Amino acid sequence: MPKQTFLSQDFFINSSEDFVKEKILNLPKFFSHITFVKENTIVQSIKFLYHTAGSIKEYHIDVSILSLNKNQSKITLHCSYTNGSVFQKDPYIKNALQNFEAATKACLNNTISDYEVCNIKRKPLQKIYNYFASMVASIG
Repeated sequence: MPKQTFLSQDFFINSSEDFVKEKILNLPKFFSHITFVKENTIVQSIKFLYHTAGSIKEYHIDVSILSLNKNQSKITLHCSYTNGSVFQKDPYIKNALQNFEAATKACLNNTISDYEVCNIKRKPLQKIYNYFASMVASIG
């Protein structure tokens, strides 16, 4: 599997570009783990900072909106590490992108109360390994 610096996800919505842009700019008002960074008018994208719950990991998510016609829009999400790190297979960045997409869809469909953050469940062996690794580190 090749190394990459971002993940990308597309989805379509039956709404105008202006409506979608207005709703997406309001995401930080509804979700505390999403922070507005800036709007790039040259590339026509909106950058957000996504914080994972219970972790110090942060991701940049760029949202691009393309108007297909008067009542349909295509939304593209690009997720990357804030420091630009390269990754090969990373379930955490994929989870962040999926959670951001779910939050966006909840905001666009006015179902914010139904939105729930999905966290990655660690395997029991990984928990045991992390426990012993922290014990060894604290002894040393």
